[in-house]
Amino acid sequence: MGFEELAAQVEDLKLFTPGPTYVRRDLMVQAAKMPNFSHRDEQIIVRLKPIYANLRKMAEVDDSYHIILMPGSVSTAMETSVTSLIGDDDKVLSVSMGSFGDMYHGMTVANRKNSEKLSFEPGQGIDLNVLEDKLKEMERNGEKPSVVTFTHNETSTGVEVDVVAVSQVIKKYGALPLVDAVSAFGATRTGIQGNVAMYSTATQKCMGLDAGFGIAIVSEEALERAKYLVENKKCYPPSILDLTKHAATAKGFMTGTTPNCTLINALYLQTDYIVNTEGVQERYARHKALKEMTHDWIDSLGNGYQLFADKNVASNSVTALQTPPSMKMQDLNPVKLKLREEKFVMSTGLPPMNKALEAQGKGVIIRIPHMGDMTKDRLSEYLNAMKKYLPSS
Repeated sequence: MGFEELAAQVEDLKLFTPGPTYVRRDLMVQAAKMPNFSHRDEQIIVRLKPIYANLRKMAEVDDSYHIILMPGSVSTAMETSVTSLIGDDDKVLSVSMGSFGDMYHGMTVANRKNSEKLSFEPGQGIDLNVLEDKLKEMERNGEKPSVVTFTHNETSTGVEVDVVAVSQVIKKYGALPLVDAVSAFGATRTGIQGNVAMYSTATQKCMGLDAGFGIAIVSEEALERAKYLVENKKCYPPSILDLTKHAATAKGFMTGTTPNCTLINALYLQTDYIVNTEGVQERYARHKALKEMTHDWIDSLGNGYQLFADKNVASNSVTALQTPPSMKMQDLNPVKLKLREEKFVMSTGLPPMNKALEAQGKGVIIRIPHMGDMTKDRLSEYLNAMKKYLPSS
């Protein structure tokens, strides 16, 4: 079969899922038109040098931080932070505001680290006083953590935290802050410089690209720690997830393992677009405007629909709409089907969280992404369609 026949067999859908998210069709075409290349040839350097320079501008970090591209996803970068920066004898505190904070904690447990979890109510941010009290308690008990993990933007609940404020509390107690920022990078300021040891993100959310790379932004202090742990056999030696190996290849503007070359072409084009055409601060402002537009739409719904997150910590990239308590998970299925008829792919809350909300007699959530290259018109079309199908109570 030819292209037209094959293409006709797949649906042209409008993604409103918080990763993978909407990717500009023109960007995909332009990247596909660029030449293929070998990842061990100088042509990868031609692409990665400007990519790394633009990622550095987006991250707002100086040369004391290393920019590393890892084939995989944010999970690759996150688990690399666990295997490479946490010694076998170290204590870890995992701070969670929802499903993805839980996932980071799960990685520490799976890698047999001595990990403890501090959880906050979904929809709320990190209470700095509670965090500090926990760190004081651990110190008193002789269990002072070497590392604290937390999430910049909790994709499951639409909550964003102040990275600088959280990191300063962590560093006050001598621990390294490790941050999962997959749905924050490209939508809001990072707060990395002088605060974060390793900041993990990826291409498939606010970068407005397909999945395929984890992105690690690593302090010199963290890299030295990774070297120390490996050289002194203080941790089980990682292989593919060895931060020191990834940093060494990144220094030469290459990747540790075979990458998706077409995605590198797209990243080459997209990072230039973000920095030199749209502008980094302008991109953040657009994300904020789309968030406010979504909040106004929720306010217009009435009938018991409300913003799930506390407004003071509401995410710039994804909003969680909470339904009236009378609505159950099964009541969202007809809405999804109706939207699908209009070619929209809707994202509910993650099933474990919605089940927990149901059990508590609370409304379930629908997640509305407004990240990446989302436009006001595209978001408005989706919100207007959803409003038609949401039950009145």
